[in-house]
Amino acid sequence: MDADWDPMDVWRRLRRDHPVQIDNPASSTGRMDRHNAKVFWASIAEYPDPLQDALFVIAHARGFEAAIAALDQAIRGHLADLRRNFPAAPLWNGERTHTTERDAGLRRAAS
Repeated sequence: MDADWDPMDVWRRLRRDHPVQIDNPASSTGRMDRHNAKVFWASIAEYPDPLQDALFVIAHARGFEAAIAALDQAIRGHLADLRRNFPAAPLWNGERTHTTERDAGLRRAAS
């Protein structure tokens, strides 16, 4: 999957498309087990806090598989919107992606 995605847009999509509420996540682990929790949290440690929080709530309420599927769906939706909104973006790693002026400058400098 492309690394050029906006975590905050993905967070908004998660909140909109996967609404869940839990009373008090601090008092229980819900559908999470300790081993998978360590692996899951290590894999999302670099994401902004709001996105981590949204994934935590989904994992707590529905399990890790549901959180991973929701994240995948949100990223794919975000990238599809980028391709729709920026159809002339250059090919990068075999897929069209959104590009910024800074990215374009870096690519020119590297060539």
